[in-house]
Amino acid sequence: MKVPLSWLKDYVSLPTSEAMLTDMLTLTGSLLDKRITVSKEVVLDLELRGNRPDLFGLIGIAREVSAIFSLPLKTPPTLSLPPIDTSSPLLSVKSTKLVYRFTAIKLKVTTAPSPEWMAKRLKLFDIASVNNVVDITNYVMLETGYPLHAFDLHKLTGEKLIIRSAKPGELFSTIQQTTPIALTPDDLVISDTQSPQGTAVIGSSKSAVANSTTEIILEAAVYAPYTVRRTVRYHNLRTEAGLRHEKHQDPEQISLTLGRALYLLHKYAKAEVIGQTSEFYPQPKTPITISFPLSEIKRISSLDIKPHECSQILQRLGFKNRPLKTKLEVKIPTFRTDIEGVVDLVEEVARIKGYNHVRPQPLSGDLPLHRDSPSVIQEEKIRDSLTVLGFNEVITLPMIGIDQINLFSISGTFKQAVKLQNPPDPTRDRLRPSLVPNMVSYAKRALGFRNHRVSIFEIGKTYHQSKGAYFEDRSLGLLIAGKNLPPAWNTKPEPLEIDYLKGALERFFVLLGIRPNFTHRSSHPSLDPNLSGKIVSSGSIVGDFGLLEASIFKNTSLSTNVFICEINLDSLSKIPITNISTYSLPQPYTPIIRDFNLTLSNSGSFEHLESTLHRLSPLIQKVEAIDIFQNKLTARIAFYSKNKQLQSADIESLVKDIQSL
Repeated sequence: MKVPLSWLKDYVSLPTSEAMLTDMLTLTGSLLDKRITVSKEVVLDLELRGNRPDLFGLIGIAREVSAIFSLPLKTPPTLSLPPIDTSSPLLSVKSTKLVYRFTAIKLKVTTAPSPEWMAKRLKLFDIASVNNVVDITNYVMLETGYPLHAFDLHKLTGEKLIIRSAKPGELFSTIQQTTPIALTPDDLVISDTQSPQGTAVIGSSKSAVANSTTEIILEAAVYAPYTVRRTVRYHNLRTEAGLRHEKHQDPEQISLTLGRALYLLHKYAKAEVIGQTSEFYPQPKTPITISFPLSEIKRISSLDIKPHECSQILQRLGFKNRPLKTKLEVKIPTFRTDIEGVVDLVEEVARIKGYNHVRPQPLSGDLPLHRDSPSVIQEEKIRDSLTVLGFNEVITLPMIGIDQINLFSISGTFKQAVKLQNPPDPTRDRLRPSLVPNMVSYAKRALGFRNHRVSIFEIGKTYHQSKGAYFEDRSLGLLIAGKNLPPAWNTKPEPLEIDYLKGALERFFVLLGIRPNFTHRSSHPSLDPNLSGKIVSSGSIVGDFGLLEASIFKNTSLSTNVFICEINLDSLSKIPITNISTYSLPQPYTPIIRDFNLTLSNSGSFEHLESTLHRLSPLIQKVEAIDIFQNKLTARIAFYSKNKQLQSADIESLVKDIQSL
């Protein structure tokens, strides 16, 4: 928010020291971003909090200065609006849930160039002077923080305003852009009987006030902030009006805003009111009253402030109050839409008094021991383990779009995605039921930057709905994609296979203290079949995979395979942890290794044979399949004892038993 000091002086006297002014504004919450000079005018650029819409006008900044330095506030002159016509002939509101207040009056005006002083002040905000009518609407917006717009009455078909949702694909030409933009039903428009003439952000070039304009409809409104924010982001329409309308504004200030504009238009454009005021204001806002125990100031902030001083601070901020024994009955002005309770009032008193008056207070007892929740401990251990294995952590948005859901429609889980009523991005209007879509999108982008391999993981929440109830799960996603080697003259990179992810999973569980049963079925790996899940390849089930509601997806939509495993962390935490030693001492004795030619039965398998051999004797340490032809198998068997060095005589009888199989 730009604040020209010469303009600010119109509403409040300023301290002699500019440094004192900027320091106190910063200490009370309006941070000084930078100080600039425009046309020899000193302009302060303040960084304001989004919950203070009252500060996005120079009168609001002046009110802060008045309260900080205990100086009188000088409000600019206004005119009263004409009485309200209950039939509201100038407007018709269709989208009633998106409009909190809309007020319009018809005026006869004489357009001319603006006074030089007004054009100079608008230039400080990079706003070009157009004519006296348009400039006054911009000038009053900068004064009060509430946008206005003037429509050329005779350019409006039907000579009235219709506030409605846009039709899909409806075209709208703004004042700033020559190329029309395509609107969506999420956009709120101000239309005549034929086409949109404005949005909550900017007006149309079709009904703009020109030098030939003689009659106008002047309007000011407060809209649902989320619909304005959506229009600004989606169409990239960043304007001074949009900046203010997307805040939680006070509808009661519309009368003051139009009254100020009417005063300036009467003075500089010879404005004459035609008819009465048309207004849509279904739920007028009334000030709330808060019972403020003064003891809360010291309890929350440790400041020791006398009751009369507290009362004076609140009065300077515009809060009417009266004492009631140990309390103050505080009437909150409607323009302070951020004040909701006692703690907010404590903050107001403390910041105006000065946080530098807060005295350090020693704690009354010992510091409690720091104890992390089990979920935090689990997630930190997961991060450490996966980082050791070469994975990088990513954090993706919790929202996804319907296109991503359709892409991964292989799983019924995605059909249960929770739809948002007020998405910050219309293209991402659902909460993710899985980590898979956004992780694949991230991998696709990373591979596009010529990374030969992507190994990432994400820990985050997934969201589901069932029978009208909503649920959150903590999930872990692991993803590998790309090729095993970087491209070079002496390498032959090959696409990664699922065994890379299986090996990483096996090592990961060992690091966590979990010993899953890994087996091989045909050419596809699997985990303990007593648990749940699937391996999916291009939408087809190719094998069983089970671990705590986990799944592996093989996605071939990219130029290389992408393998993902998703694990439910709440289920993982229920598995008992054991200390699995990942180290072993060298064997003190040398094993005896022999090769055997064995015959497999028609219904047998190597796994069955391996199990049979191990049951023969504990001296059989390891069995390897060396070669196989038809039903003939060459098996290499290692004999070992941890108690002594074996001799040939020690295994002679065991060799005969093996040969007889």
